[in-house]
Amino acid sequence: MLNLENFSLHYPTMRIGRFVLKAGEKIPLHIHAGQFGLAYLLSGKCNISTYLVAETGHEFHLTLDKKQILTAHTYSILTPKVNAHQIEVIEECVFLDIFAPGKAEGKLSDFLEIIQEKKNGAQLVARKIPLEKVVLPQSLLNNIDNYLAVV
Repeated sequence: MLNLENFSLHYPTMRIGRFVLKAGEKIPLHIHAGQFGLAYLLSGKCNISTYLVAETGHEFHLTLDKKQILTAHTYSILTPKVNAHQIEVIEECVFLDIFAPGKAEGKLSDFLEIIQEKKNGAQLVARKIPLEKVVLPQSLLNNIDNYLAVV
C-alpha cells in the first residue's frame, strides 16, 4: 500500500513525489540538470530562490532568477535553463513535486557548494559536492532513497 505521507513515483518520463518539511528546515542549493519541474506547495509557507544556470567545465555560474515566498496553492517552476534552487521553510510545508524527464538512469538532483558570491548573492559560482557532504533536513534523510538517490 502506498504511504501518502511521503511518496515518490518514478517513471522513465516523469517523477512525482510528495514530501513534508518542518519549519526552520532548509534544502540547500541543488540543480535538476536538463529537467522541467513543478514544486507545488499544498500547505505551509517557504522562501524559494531559483537560478539560471550556465555550466562551464566543473563549475556552475548561477544568476538569480527569482526569490519567491510560496504559500498554500502556489508554485515554482524549473526549466532546463532555470534549474537550480534552494528552499527555506517558514511554516511546515507539504510539497507536491513533479519532474520530467524522471531521470530513471540516474540521480534526480546534484547538490552545489557556493565557491564565490557576487552582487549580494544575485550571482554565484558553485560546484557539485557529494551527497554525503550535504546537510539535509531530517525529514528528507528519513526517506532519502525516495527523493535524492539513484532510482
